Amino acid sequence: MLNGRMLKIAGSDPSVGITLTSKSGSLIKLTADMIAVNNPSQLIILLPADLTVGTYELRVTTQYAGGGKALKTPRSVSKLITVGGDEPENPFG
Repeated sequence: MLNGRMLKIAGSDPSVGITLTSKSGSLIKLTADMIAVNNPSQLIILLPADLTVGTYELRVTTQYAGGGKALKTPRSVSKLITVGGDEPENPFG
């Protein structure tokens, strides 16, 4: 789940969407059916089942501007995420 402002995936530019980039530089663009919730303040995405354990740059690119308008130039925001790995220790025993 991603929370923020003006996150909604919208626009016709080819760069619009959600991508994952591995440390090795391989790029995965999520398809529209992998976006479960696409709201201006919240995105819920599904990650590919075969995604390798590791650290990725998650990038959201949109032309959404609110009020039915679109930005002429897409804008992006990114964050490093870690996928998989060891299960956290159970604090209850």
